[in-house]
Amino acid sequence: MDRLRKKKDFQRVFSSGRKHVLRYIILYALPNSLDTIRLGLAVSKRVGNAVVRNRTKRVLREAMRLALREARAEGWNPEGCGHDIVLIPRRRCAGAKSTEIVPELAGKMKSCLK
Repeated sequence: MDRLRKKKDFQRVFSSGRKHVLRYIILYALPNSLDTIRLGLAVSKRVGNAVVRNRTKRVLREAMRLALREARAEGWNPEGCGHDIVLIPRRRCAGAKSTEIVPELAGKMKSCLK
């Protein structure tokens, strides 16, 4: 899993990607021409101070890693589908653990990344 880093990549996903609103996060997904999934995180100051925002980013990266592993265990191969994904945490995500986020993220990823 690679990272989205450039502003133009984020803007492309926001403008052309499909939006999915979940309990803890808002997920944007857009197919790309690569064979890998690229992840971008957009954490606003509404989530909390710098410490809280950085912790939230770590938790979301871990949740994404676990969701991909869970999907692979069920026989789905996410590596061949090539998508750009941007996760935007909602306020309630600041206190959440990755074990709370993984089930809904894994379920939504399987449906939106086909």
